Amino acid sequence: FRIDEITIRNYHQDGQDGKLCERFFCERLPHANHACTNIREKTSSSKHKNTRSFILDYQFLAEGARKANLLQHEPTLEMERKITNQLKKYWEETLNHTTADFPRDCPSEHLLDAIWKTTLHSEKMLLEYAGLENREGLNSLESNSEMRLEFEKASRTSLCAADVDRMLKDERWLSFFKTIQ
Repeated sequence: FRIDEITIRNYHQDGQDGKLCERFFCERLPHANHACTNIREKTSSSKHKNTRSFILDYQFLAEGARKANLLQHEPTLEMERKITNQLKKYWEETLNHTTADFPRDCPSEHLLDAIWKTTLHSEKMLLEYAGLENREGLNSLESNSEMRLEFEKASRTSLCAADVDRMLKDERWLSFFKTIQ
């Protein structure tokens, strides 16, 4: 790569309004017209309001229940969608919860510390490579409280998975699985 081909973006800031992918494909990649259009269409459609990570939580729960013999169905795409929708409806409409109420399995403090150090190291290397270490304040990177706050938030949300094992011991789920046989 040549230095003039590198653009540094603040993906934390770019993604605050949920348009990180749109900005990347529509503003940074000059010949990604199809991808840009596709991203914009999906973002504006009402079906895209539930993020994939939340849908995945229900899919993981369904798969865990199937493996634990709590559900007896063939793992076809159509059946998985049906079960996932039933789980979502039960949790969100019947019990009035969201996936934020799922028990979570998060990385250990040791692993989070390693991820944070790797992130800082990568950011520093990128700034040094681009020759921006003095202009951007390389030393202030470690004390960047906004970046650290976003990392702390991610360490409790997006870096965590639904704790399916714990959910499969919850009497509410066990009772519900019996109703959808």
